Amino acid sequence: MAIIPGTPGNDILDGTEGDDIIAGLAGDDTLSGLDGNDVLRGGAGADHLAGGAGRDIASYFDASAGVWVDLSASQGYAGDAAGDILSGIEDINGSGFADVLVGDAAANRLQGGNGNDILAGGAGNDVLAGEAGADRLMGDAGNDTADYSASNLAIIVDLSNGTALGGVAAGDVLIGIENLAGSQAGDRLTGNAVANVLQGLNGADILVGGGGADRLDGGAGEDTVIYLASASGVTVNLAAGTGSGGDAQGDILVSIENLTGSQFNDTLVGDAGDNDLFGEGGDDVLRGGAGGDYFHGGYGGGIDTVSYFTSAVGVWVTLAGSTGYGEGGDAEGDYMTEIDNLSGSQGNDTLIGHFGTNTLQGWAGDDVLRGEGGADRLDGGAGNDTVSYFDSIGAVTVDLSTGTATGGHADGNVLISIENLAGSDSYGDSLTGNAGANALDGLGGDDTLRGGGGKDTLTGGAGGDVFAYGAVGDSAVGANADVIADFSQAQGDRIDLSGIDADTGAAGDQAFTFIGSGLYTHHAGELRFAVVGGQSIVAGDVNGDGQSDFHIVLGSAVTLQAGDFVL
Repeated sequence: MAIIPGTPGNDILDGTEGDDIIAGLAGDDTLSGLDGNDVLRGGAGADHLAGGAGRDIASYFDASAGVWVDLSASQGYAGDAAGDILSGIEDINGSGFADVLVGDAAANRLQGGNGNDILAGGAGNDVLAGEAGADRLMGDAGNDTADYSASNLAIIVDLSNGTALGGVAAGDVLIGIENLAGSQAGDRLTGNAVANVLQGLNGADILVGGGGADRLDGGAGEDTVIYLASASGVTVNLAAGTGSGGDAQGDILVSIENLTGSQFNDTLVGDAGDNDLFGEGGDDVLRGGAGGDYFHGGYGGGIDTVSYFTSAVGVWVTLAGSTGYGEGGDAEGDYMTEIDNLSGSQGNDTLIGHFGTNTLQGWAGDDVLRGEGGADRLDGGAGNDTVSYFDSIGAVTVDLSTGTATGGHADGNVLISIENLAGSDSYGDSLTGNAGANALDGLGGDDTLRGGGGKDTLTGGAGGDVFAYGAVGDSAVGANADVIADFSQAQGDRIDLSGIDADTGAAGDQAFTFIGSGLYTHHAGELRFAVVGGQSIVAGDVNGDGQSDFHIVLGSAVTLQAGDFVL
């Protein structure tokens, strides 16, 4: 870059084909930038500043008083600019005093410097940098930007009312400005009802676009976009960088880490980094994606959901306690507060609610759902899913055939697409399956397990448990027979067959006759057992044809007695 100095007299100075700095000093000078992006400093005197080709600046930074320069009139009127004629000039740098800088129909950059400046962009897409002082920034026609990037202190600027606070923005008034470029610190930049470009640059910035299809660019730092004032719900996806609905309609988000929703029903989606998603009011759905995310449902009284639907592997998530947390898949490192519902992945998930009312949605995979207290909706989705009440504060009664539950943590629960049940660990539960293959585990306590149809696996756990059957079809003959995994004579377990009519050929409901390990004698109602391959198999004949009509397989070889049954 060539530096071409003048004298205190009247100079004629020409630039080069490159970028030049030409300083006329005192006197009535003629400065011609020619080619390149030149800086022309006329100094005192009535100067002629001709920029030529390139993007050229008329600079008055060393003026001894404020200047008034109007590019639309090609004239200067005050201070060192008095009597100046400007041609081919795109940009103006003002003095350290109160300046008036006016652009033309082209795209101009007007930089005020110190002092209380008035910057008027005119037509064209202008950049107005008031810098220090209480400045008046007027964009006029075009798509104009107020630039505070020179400030090292945080600023607060609101285009909806044209006010500014902090740093070099303190006292500024903004009129007809569409876009903002923030400082090098953490700013709060607010747009208006039209399409705005808000650039946070460095620092932890807060960007509020308002209405219009806005471009919200956080830049470096941990930045947040807020839609709290939106008149309707928003859908925002940081991974895609897009927004729709309410104030988010048409928004583009770049380098944004955190989101705050509206007072309505929002869907907020994070990206692969660490995100904070704050639902505020309404029934919100929050999906963080990968990274250690923080979810806050908000204090608006809505029913909020954290979703892991897109996680590539299963997740373990609990809402219990003051702060919920997650492990595995997209839930690794996640924390959450004021969340009511969980939506799992397509893998094998464990979803745990809190003591309020929760909806736990397992989707695909073999999921474990624990509602804890509250009238919960537990939906396993596809896969082989289990509802567990192991830490219930009381006995539970659960029936998969009706999808209903009462008692303890099960009270008021609705179960959908659930195949398996685990009861409480300390109380006597009643667990009933459905027509499919179920696994029922009573855990501790004296439990009653009813598998219903299908090939069921029944585990009583500790305590004297009852394995109850109400129909011949509850357990098939052969490979599809029910399995009682842990039948224990020592604990007082019993097999209740009183619900089955032992003689279908006789009127009324007949009881079985236990014949031990002996063979059938072609009398209806005979019940026997045999030890085969280390397992005891219970068999019954209800029509006297000498053939078994049902089998029940015990997980070990047990020498059964009549007292082991309710006949």
